[in-house]
Amino acid sequence: MLRTNLFDELMTIHRNFDDLFNRTFSPSEKQNVHWVPPFDCFVKDNHLTVRVFLPGVEQKNVSLSLTDNVLTITGERRALELGKAGNVLFSEVPYGKFERRITLPSEMLTDNEKCAAKFENGILEITTPIVAQYMQTRQIPIQAPVEQKQIA
Repeated sequence: MLRTNLFDELMTIHRNFDDLFNRTFSPSEKQNVHWVPPFDCFVKDNHLTVRVFLPGVEQKNVSLSLTDNVLTITGERRALELGKAGNVLFSEVPYGKFERRITLPSEMLTDNEKCAAKFENGILEITTPIVAQYMQTRQIPIQAPVEQKQIA
């Protein structure tokens, strides 16, 4: 139980540093990005799947691109419009523009032409087949040097 909690805490720290890095060094700084959506990435049935959690975001306000193994999701969650008669008492939901750049695992070659995306119940799911896996360890035989004959 303690080990799982420690792992969860380490993953949370990793995500926070990743978000901080993306916000600090991303070119999206000019675009006035207000929040970064969380995501899951996993492999199942020889497909790489990325799920980005976008509750309250409409599909028409989301854009998706894949360049050089980097998946970029941009969009906007519109703020509440209450008019003159309404007052927001509490709001913990971030609104405004967002951007998330996800570098896909470099050890996997994916078929970007067969990449598909669907948006349902606030979850954007991107799936692409895995064609090959790199970075697998294999033994490489070492040949002995060829002896040179000396001419006397």
